[in-house]
Amino acid sequence: MTSKHLIPAEDESDLGPAMLACSKQERIFVRALFEKSGHGAGARTARAAGYGSKGGATNTPARSANRLFNRPRVIAAISEMTGQQLRSGGPMAVKTVREIMADKTHKDRLKAARTIIERADPAETKFSGEMHHTISNAPGSDAEGIKLLAWLKSQGANQELLLNMFGLNGLPRLERKLIESESSQRGKLNGENDKPVDAEFVEIPRAPERVLVPDDDDDEAAEA
Repeated sequence: MTSKHLIPAEDESDLGPAMLACSKQERIFVRALFEKSGHGAGARTARAAGYGSKGGATNTPARSANRLFNRPRVIAAISEMTGQQLRSGGPMAVKTVREIMADKTHKDRLKAARTIIERADPAETKFSGEMHHTISNAPGSDAEGIKLLAWLKSQGANQELLLNMFGLNGLPRLERKLIESESSQRGKLNGENDKPVDAEFVEIPRAPERVLVPDDDDDEAAEA
């Protein structure tokens, strides 16, 4: 059983929102983790915070520590304290880096100098390239999206549903391509897309009509 005398008074004005969301006992556990880290720290800090005092197989300090490590507000408080500890250690880190830089024989002197330069004046990296967009009939492609959009519209889908399906940028693009596709199909049905046939025409002269000329013998026979 946890005694109120085991939980000292604390100044809550310096606590972050994650620590304030925890109980006083949980806050003692979180603080103790940073003071007594290492192997078995969970059980030790849980015991120091008053957990596991009831005894029993399910209420040991180790079991209590395991439950605390899986408690969302305790996880958030540990993360908050970690950030604070790292930021508060900044001056010491800077001092250490400067000491390494000042030691001409230190093997990490160049790394320390590079660290200072990168933090003081970060280098900018620029990327350039080309983007190629290919339309295919593969699942998830624009062609499939156009088919799905056409079907949804035929079923009377509202604008909200279409936006949820295709996104704020994707819907206008697919709608534009759907209109182009339907216009192209109508053009094919009306014969508008038939290509003209290039050809040369050559006039062939007509053969002269054949004229029959009577023989002289025929003329004499007709006079007789």
